[in-house]
Amino acid sequence: MFYIYTLGDPRNGDIYYVGKTQNPTERWISHKCANGFNAARERNAAIRDSGAQPVMVILSRHESTIAADLAEVAAIFRLRKQGHDLLNKRCLKTSPSLFNV
Repeated sequence: MFYIYTLGDPRNGDIYYVGKTQNPTERWISHKCANGFNAARERNAAIRDSGAQPVMVILSRHESTIAADLAEVAAIFRLRKQGHDLLNKRCLKTSPSLFNV
């Protein structure tokens, strides 16, 4: 099973990341605890430094990786269209393999 999720900032309600995982609990822990040099990790660290925790919301679940990949890309585009400044770099132009089934 694959899960599509968002990460949000509880300080202002912004959604800043869309992801895919097979283990939401493990992925949540890694987002909560990880430090590093990518933009999502830096945002997570800033939220933690303020005394809060990122908010993880499961959007959908899928049986196949192809269905999950399509749902992830669709969520990214939908949320960007709604005005969310997502940190995701994934989009249709950089993920043509999504459509090679």
